[in-house]
This record gives sequence, C-alpha cells and structure tokens, in this order.
Amino acid sequence: MRITITLILCACLQVMAGPADGLLPGHWRDLTNTHLRSVVPSPAPTGDPATIMTAWSGGAYDTDREQLIVWGGGHVDYAGNEVYTFGPMNGASAAWTRRTNPSAPDQDCGAAYGDGKPTSTHTYANLIYAPNVQKFYSMGLGSNYPCGSENGQIWSMNVANYTWDAQSANPNFGGNVQGAFSAYDSKTGNIWTRPFGSTNLRCFSPVSKTVVGTYGDGKYLEIYAIGAIDPTRHIMVSVGGYGSTQPTYCWDLDHPGTILTPTTTGDKSAETGGNRGFEFHPPSGKFVAWFGGTSVYTLTPPQNIQTGSWVWTKVNPASDNTVTPSSPASGGTYGRFRYIPSLDVFILVNSIDGDVYLYKLDYGSGVTKSALPSAAGLSLTASPNPFMANTSFSFNLKSRQRVDLSIYNPAGERIATLISGLQNPGLHQVTWAAPKTNSGLFVARAKLGDAVSVVKLFVLK
Repeated sequence: MRITITLILCACLQVMAGPADGLLPGHWRDLTNTHLRSVVPSPAPTGDPATIMTAWSGGAYDTDREQLIVWGGGHVDYAGNEVYTFGPMNGASAAWTRRTNPSAPDQDCGAAYGDGKPTSTHTYANLIYAPNVQKFYSMGLGSNYPCGSENGQIWSMNVANYTWDAQSANPNFGGNVQGAFSAYDSKTGNIWTRPFGSTNLRCFSPVSKTVVGTYGDGKYLEIYAIGAIDPTRHIMVSVGGYGSTQPTYCWDLDHPGTILTPTTTGDKSAETGGNRGFEFHPPSGKFVAWFGGTSVYTLTPPQNIQTGSWVWTKVNPASDNTVTPSSPASGGTYGRFRYIPSLDVFILVNSIDGDVYLYKLDYGSGVTKSALPSAAGLSLTASPNPFMANTSFSFNLKSRQRVDLSIYNPAGERIATLISGLQNPGLHQVTWAAPKTNSGLFVARAKLGDAVSVVKLFVLK
C-alpha cells in the first residue's frame, strides 16, 4: 500500500533536533567525544573492556527508544556482561549509558552466572531488537567466559527496565550458534537464525517464545557471515564468512527450505571476508554493506530473484565529505552498523575508545530513490491540521500488525503514546488532545515494522 499522507518520510530532522540534524546524502558525521569507555565500571571486571566491541561482538538498534544496544566480551577477553546503549537518536543529544552492572563471574562456562544473568560472550551477528515485544535478544551465546564454549540458550531483555528474563523464558537452540547470524522479520514478527556448520535455518517467535520452524536448506555456512531481511520481497540475504570463498546466499522466507546462490555482478568486494556491517535499506529496496573507509556497497536484487542478476555497486562519499570513520575492529563490525528508519541514516561504532559515526546514503549514487516498500501496509491521515484543541489520526491496515503511534515535541521528547501494540485489520481512528498551554509545531510518528511515517502537526492557541 502506498503511503498517502502529507508527511516528511523518515525526515523529521528539520523539526526534531538531534545528532543527525542536517546530515547530507553521501556524508559521514563524527559524533565527537562519544566514547563508551567513559561509562565502563571502575574497576572493570577481569579482562579488557575494549573487547566489548572488538571480540567478535555486535549490537542491535532499538527503534522504540531510538538507541543502539551493545553487548559483548566473553572467552578470555572480558568477563563483564553489562549492557550499554547509545541514544536517544531523535533528541537534542545522544550519549552512552551503562544499563546493567556486571555480574560476579564464575568459571563454569555455562549459560548464566550465579545471579542468573547471561554469561559474558562473543555476540557476533546474533543480537536483535524485536519491536513486536519490545525486547532485546541474544540468539545464543557464541563463546562464553572463560572457556570459549558456545551455548544455544536464547536470552531476552525487557528494555523498558533493562532486566534479563529468566533463562527458562526462552528455549535453547542446542548449538551451532558460534559465528551464526540472526535477523528480525518485520513481516511476521519472527527472528530467523542461521547457524554455521549446520544446514538448518531456525525461526523463533518472540511472542510465543518458541522455535516455530527448523528448515534444512542443504548448505553448510562458514563462521562470521551476517544477514539482513528485505520484508517486501520477504527474503534474507547473507554476505561474508571465514575466508574468501563463501558466496552470497538468499533464503526465500515464504519457502524457508529454499536457499539460492545468486549470480552477482559489479564490485563484489563486500562478498569476500567476514564480519561485515550489513543492513537492508527500505527506502531504496537495497542491501548496504560497510567494511571500512568512506564508501559503502549496495546490493540490488533483481525482479526475479531466482534467475536475475544481483548487482553490487560501490557508493563513494560526496566530494565534499570530510569525515572518515575509524577502521573496523579486526573481530568484526556485525550489528554495530545499523540502519535508523526514523532518520534514514546509518549508525556505526568500532571501538569503546572511538567516536560514534552516522552516515546518510547518497540516493543519487547507485541508489534509486523510492517510497517505502509497498508491503508497509500503513496509510495515515491527521485531520484537522492545523488545529486548536484536537486532531484525529486515521489509518487502514490490510492485516493484523503491530502499530506504534507517538507524539513528540520539537526537542524530540516523546510526550504521548497513542497506540502501541497489535492492531486488527481495517480502519482505525484515534484522537490526540494537544497540551492546553502549548502552541506551535509538534510531530506525530507512526511505525509499522520497517515503515516509519512522520507528520508535522501545527497547534494554534
């Protein structure tokens, strides 16, 4: 369904001041003095806190609180299991916050420390935020402190209060999670995990807290790959892996036992090597890879994903770009390169002693500008607008899906949540009463899966 409202798509930057304000296409931005080390515990747990990022660990992006979540360590690198966030990205400033304190580590190499919190581990590309339940997930433990053993226990955290759910809340995959990758499917609300050294694709439901499917695809993947999902075509694509011989793979998630080895053309640099940053970019319908420097690489799926040619394109920075992001950690980037739908920018961090970076994809350089995917399924109107007291929002859904509709003031602060949860198909209406003492410009932000719509609201007093 085409977005039909009067809005600025993924571009509330002119209204909501924030770190991405004014960032131009093809440019990088260095958010100076944004070092995670400033919030590391002192004294720190055993090991080197730098390996929170450098020891084969990633991150996830919380689209509800507009923040990057980072968690890592493990093996002989770092015993600390504390969770960190960077944000909010839609406010006047963003900063690192330590959300949990480290547990007292033990030596049994199990899935949990003595206090019931997960063991410090390499997280690879297995960290996911699931907006349909507003929880942060680790889809298994890749290399536990201090033995380096893996454990298939799925862990979840309630991000509203940063508390880990009990180990019994989620199932245990049983193995093959070291170096695996996971991706959130906004079409179904499920999380897909693809292990290495196995031929099985796994599907986990955050709602039912069960593995709802295991599908043999006949391919053994190498460690260190990373994948992302295109919810419109409903495919998952992976790139990279140990060495330089693993090709790009594609899974048809409507027929999950089917794995494709696409024919790719163009600059295929992103296909070789592991530990990439790799995300799907809904506005362009392309996948985006980063693995160092100022350029990114886009992958364009063909109309016929089975027989068509997939095209890699190197997207160089704008000629007046002056920022070069720091080099990727030797242990990989993984989910510390994430797309922010509400701002249409990518966020990147490589080191606890380095800055956070933002990047805006150049729509005119190898990327065709388009609307949100037609599968977004959200059409919103606000009437009247401008208004003095109340305005009503209307939207129509084709299927039962989660919808989040919130109001923000010009400083980027959320002042009202009108809808947050699963909604049935059909026409929906909700009314917002503006603050009696405030006039001026407000912002309504609606989100359905990867689709984000922003409406300027003009309040008259």
